[in-house]
Amino acid sequence: MNNTQNINPYVFPGLTDYGKSIFQRRLMAIKKNTPDAIITNLTELFSVSKETLLSKKRQRRLVNIRCIAIREIRANYPRMGLKTIGRIFNKDHSTIIHSLKQYDILMRFDHDFKEMVLDYTQFTEG
Repeated sequence: MNNTQNINPYVFPGLTDYGKSIFQRRLMAIKKNTPDAIITNLTELFSVSKETLLSKKRQRRLVNIRCIAIREIRANYPRMGLKTIGRIFNKDHSTIIHSLKQYDILMRFDHDFKEMVLDYTQFTEG
């Protein structure tokens, strides 16, 4: 079945097949970057359960994965409030601010963290 057949012609009248394919790719890109999809991608890549990632555990590896998730959600949804992001992770908004600051510091000075971010970027693009 062709992916362009899922688009209702009554909602988008006059949309050509070429326009449908562009529209379909854009929809897939949006679905790929939802907060839940970002968390799922990270849990799959780093072999961690979603419950563990969203827990209060403070192991360095989990904190780093959580930090990447928070940064990716903030980058993809700049208008999403810190409280809203905090609710996703069961954290306070001040913890989210700290995590965003830590991301910048770790990207500069921690080679292992930088490799984790690169692995995630390649995982989502590939």
